[in-house]
Amino acid sequence: MGLDTAWNNDIASAEGRAANREYMRKCNEITTELYNKYKFRYPDTYYGFYFVTELYNTIYMDTDTGIDAYAEGLDEMFTLVIDNCNKLNPDMALLFSPYVNIFGYGYASINSDRFTECYTEVLSRIPFRDGDIICPQGTAPCGIL
Repeated sequence: MGLDTAWNNDIASAEGRAANREYMRKCNEITTELYNKYKFRYPDTYYGFYFVTELYNTIYMDTDTGIDAYAEGLDEMFTLVIDNCNKLNPDMALLFSPYVNIFGYGYASINSDRFTECYTEVLSRIPFRDGDIICPQGTAPCGIL
């Protein structure tokens, strides 16, 4: 879908959410261009869409308020992407691979109990479709939503 390494991962503030809407708009443009250029030339190998933005165990996961804000922001981001995927081809799966940073480094939570709470909330809000895939980076196995 495109990756801007300067993407604004502050999805809890109004400014951060506005920046992420613009980022998702660009990702959708790239996705649409690639789909239109390659899907019909390579129909058997162009299987789905990959949400390349690397999500991680942010410090937002450490509080209930933070989890709510993070889940709301991710819901908005993914809804924009899923709507675009549905316009292009609703039968093609969307894959995303959140990352777990076990070291923290000051910007990531290291409370694994909160990860579970956060992703339970996140996954319940986002309008994933049958067949969409979550494949966490690390030791966790892939799963189909």
